[in-house]
Formats: sequence, structure tokens, C-alpha cells
Amino acid sequence: MRLHPDTRRYAADVLGRIANKSPVQGTVRGAVLKSTGRYYNIVDFLHHRCRAYSGQLDRAMIDGHRTLPDDINLQTDAQVYRLN
Repeated sequence: MRLHPDTRRYAADVLGRIANKSPVQGTVRGAVLKSTGRYYNIVDFLHHRCRAYSGQLDRAMIDGHRTLPDDINLQTDAQVYRLN
């Protein structure tokens, strides 16, 4: 997935605001985005990039190309959310 070059420069700002739990309209105003549509395009881009990075890291650990130090215990838990 790609972002338009004019929108790409806002991605880091939007990610920081999302991490700090800023509301959508606050992020749109604070990042000086032209529309909420642009905000959602950036969120889709960030989601795609985060999933790709996580997948690469997981695949490297599964394949044995990346290992964790011996003194780290890694535990995971799967959760399923269902909305009506």
C-alpha cells in the first residue's frame, strides 16, 4: 500500500497522536489534515506497515533467523473480539 507523497509526511505525526489516544477530529485538526478521508488513508497505511513489520519479525523468529536472548521468557495470548 502506498501513500501520496503529500500525505506521507503526516504519517509519523498521526501515529504519534494515535499512540497518545487523540480523538480523530483532534488529530485531523492538530496534524492540519485537509479531511478525515486523508486521516483514514494514513491509518490504513500505518496498519498495513505495522502488520508487515510484525509479520516479518514473527516469521524470522519462527524460521530461526532471529533468536531471543536466553534470559527472556516470551508468552503470548490470543484474544478474539466480537462486535454486534
